[in-house]
Amino acid sequence: MSNSNLPRACTKQVLYRYLKDIPEKEFRSIVNKIISENRKLPFQIAKFKKNLRKNEVRLVMEFFGYLEEEVSL
Repeated sequence: MSNSNLPRACTKQVLYRYLKDIPEKEFRSIVNKIISENRKLPFQIAKFKKNLRKNEVRLVMEFFGYLEEEVSL
């Protein structure tokens, strides 16, 4: 997957549609955990955040294996 296909900051719903082969429960759990840790919010508050930041989108995609880590020599 090239970086041109990488979604920028978007909503959880848009990213879920982009990663359509991930089970919804697992997706929501991971996304909310990433939001909680990244923004230093309680998990219960993170559940109600609708928009993902660019770095959170990248973290979610890396977690599910959609981005290959770049190796610099």
